[in-house]
Amino acid sequence: MRLRKDLSTTIKNTKTTDSPKPKKSTRASSKIPKSREEVLAKVLGEVDIDAIKEDDTYSFTKIDTLPLLFEAYEAFLSENPEILAVDTETQGLKWGDRIIGVSFSWSDERNYYIPMRHEDEGRQLLVEECAPVLNEMFSHPDKKYVFHNYKFDHHKLVKEGIHVLGTVHDTMLMHYVLDENDRHALKHLASKFVDSKADYYEKIISDIRRRLARGLKIKLADFGFENIPIDIMVQYACRDTLYTLKLFHIFHRDIYGDENTLKVYQRELDVLPVLCDMEAEGVYIDQTLLMDKSVLLQEEIERLRKEVWELAECEFDLNSPSQLSEVLQGKGIHTFQYTPKGKMSTDRKALKGIARKFPFIKKLLEFRDCHKNKNTYTDPLCGHCDEGSRIHCSYAQAVAVTGRLTCKSPSLQVIPRSTGIREAFVPPSDDFLIVPIDLSQIELRLTAHYSQDPILLHAYTYEEDIHSRTAAEIFDVDIDSVTKDQRTVAKPINFGIIYGIGPSKLAETLDVTVDEAKHYIEMYLTRYAGVSAFIEKYKRLAKKHGYVKNYFGRVRHLDFLKNPDIEQWQRERGYRQAVNFVVQSSAADMFKIIMRRCHDLLKGKKSSMVMNIHDEIVFYMHTDELDLLAPIKLAFERWNFRVPIIAEISYSDVSWAAKEPLEWD
Repeated sequence: MRLRKDLSTTIKNTKTTDSPKPKKSTRASSKIPKSREEVLAKVLGEVDIDAIKEDDTYSFTKIDTLPLLFEAYEAFLSENPEILAVDTETQGLKWGDRIIGVSFSWSDERNYYIPMRHEDEGRQLLVEECAPVLNEMFSHPDKKYVFHNYKFDHHKLVKEGIHVLGTVHDTMLMHYVLDENDRHALKHLASKFVDSKADYYEKIISDIRRRLARGLKIKLADFGFENIPIDIMVQYACRDTLYTLKLFHIFHRDIYGDENTLKVYQRELDVLPVLCDMEAEGVYIDQTLLMDKSVLLQEEIERLRKEVWELAECEFDLNSPSQLSEVLQGKGIHTFQYTPKGKMSTDRKALKGIARKFPFIKKLLEFRDCHKNKNTYTDPLCGHCDEGSRIHCSYAQAVAVTGRLTCKSPSLQVIPRSTGIREAFVPPSDDFLIVPIDLSQIELRLTAHYSQDPILLHAYTYEEDIHSRTAAEIFDVDIDSVTKDQRTVAKPINFGIIYGIGPSKLAETLDVTVDEAKHYIEMYLTRYAGVSAFIEKYKRLAKKHGYVKNYFGRVRHLDFLKNPDIEQWQRERGYRQAVNFVVQSSAADMFKIIMRRCHDLLKGKKSSMVMNIHDEIVFYMHTDELDLLAPIKLAFERWNFRVPIIAEISYSDVSWAAKEPLEWD
C-alpha cells in the first residue's frame, strides 16, 4: 500500500516539476504469493515455539500409523486405567465442522494424538481406519471417560461413527458446580490448578493461528486448526487431555466429598444425554418464509429511513450514535441520559424518553427495531440451517450462575414474540404438531412455596388470578372490582418484587411518578408480609454464610457479603442476587429434571424435544403419539410444593407463532 501511495504522489508532482518518470520499484515482486511451506517457516521463526517443545515434563506421542495405534491400544488394555480423558480437535466450532484429530490420555506418560484431517504433508490416519479401535477403547462400561465440554466432542465423534459407551464425566461441569462465579475454560483452569504455563502455551498457539491466517490469506474466522502443523498440534491436543485428566482428579475429591454437591453435579450429568439428543434433532425452519420476511423488512427499513430523514429535515446514518448525537445537539435536543464516559446517551432507553415529543425519534426507534430483526434474527438464522433446513443450536450448562440453560449458536431464547420470526419455526412434516409446554407463573409459585405467604398460598390453591389478587391488595378493593388498569399495575410488581425492582424502574415500566411506584411497592410488602419476611430471611443468610442454597441444593457463592466494609450498593446488589437465585435457580433445576423425565418417556418414539426457551419446552409430537401428552404433563407437574404446579400446553400444525392453548379435561 505504501508503494502505491508514494508512486501516486510522485506522478502528481511530475505534473508541476517535469521531473523524469520514476523507475519501476522492484518491491512489487514481494506481492508474489508465498508457498505454504514458506509461510509456515516464517511464522514458526517469529513465535516462541521452543517454549512448548522444550518442556519435557510430560510425554506426548503422535499416532500416524496403524501399528502405533494398535500399540497404544495394547498399552491401554495392559495398563487397564480406570480413567481415560478424551478430546477432539476440529475445523471449527460450527455444527458442520469436522474432526481433524483425536487425543486421549490416562497418565503423564500416556498421552496420544491421532492426526486425521490436517492440511499437512505429514503422515495421518483416515477416520475410518481409527474408528474401530477407538470404539473398542471407548466402550468399557467399567471405565470413566472424562471430557471438558463433553457435548461438543460427543456430536463430533458420533458424526464419525465413534461412540463413548462408558461412564461420562465433564470437568467443565464439575468446576461449574464447585465455583459458579469463576470462568470454566480449560486453559484457565489448567493454569489455575495444574500448570502455570498453560495460558502461555495457549497464547502461543493463538499467535501461530493468527499469523498463519494472515500469511495464507485466510480470514481468521475461517481458519481452522487443520492448518496448524501436526507436530505442534500433538503438543497442544495432548496437553488438553492431560489437563482434563488432572483436573478430574482435583475436582473429584471436592465433589464426591460433599453429598449435596454430588447431587447437583449428578443432575448436570443426567441432563447431558437429553441435551445431546435435542441438539442433534434440531429445529426445522421454513427458510423461504424467512427470506420473504427479510425482503419485507428491508423495504420497511428503507421506508423508515426516508421518513426519519424527512421528519428530521436532514440526512444522516441512522445506525451511527455519533451522527445522531450531532443531529440532536444541532436541534437543541437532549435525552438527559448519559454514557459511563459522561456523553449524552442515545440508546433505546434514552430515546424512548423523548420519543413522544419528537416524531422523528419515534420513527428512528421503529427503524432500529426493523434493522435489528433483519440483521440479528432473520438473516443469520438461515446461515445456521443445515442441508435439511434444521438449526442445531447449543445449550450451555456452565454459563448462568442460576443453573439456567443458555442457548447459543444461535440463541433461540432471545427471539422476540412480536417480530413474527417464530412463524418460520414450523413442524418438520404434516405428521407432527409443534407443542410448546410451559409452567404457569413458576417463579411466583415458588415464591409462594418459600414465603408461605397466606395470600399467595390461597390465590394459587384456589386458582385465583394472581395479578387481580395483587391489585385488590394494593388498591384495597374487592377482587371482582379490579379494573384493567389496576391489574396492569400489579403485574410488573408481582414479577419484579423478588428481583428487587426499585421505585425508579417500576416508575419507568408503568409510566408513573417515582413516588407512586414507591407507594405500590410499600403496599405490596405490607400486604404480602410473608414475601417480605422471605426476602429478609435470605438477605440474612447470605450475609451470615456468604452463600445461599436453592430447593435442590445448588449453591450461589456470595462471599463478599461477609465483608463489613463493602459499599452499600454492592451489598444491595448481593442481596438481590441471593433472593433472585433461590427462586430462579430452583425453577432452572426443575426444568432440567422435567427434561430428563420427558426424555425417558420419549425413548424409542417418533416424537421429540427440540427447544428449551426459559420456562418453556417445545416438542415435535407425532400425530400417532398424542396420548403421550398425558404422562408428559404429569412429568411437568409432579412436585411436592405447597402450591400446585400447573403445566400449560399449546399446540399448532402451522408454526410456533400460531400456537393456541390445548383444552385439558
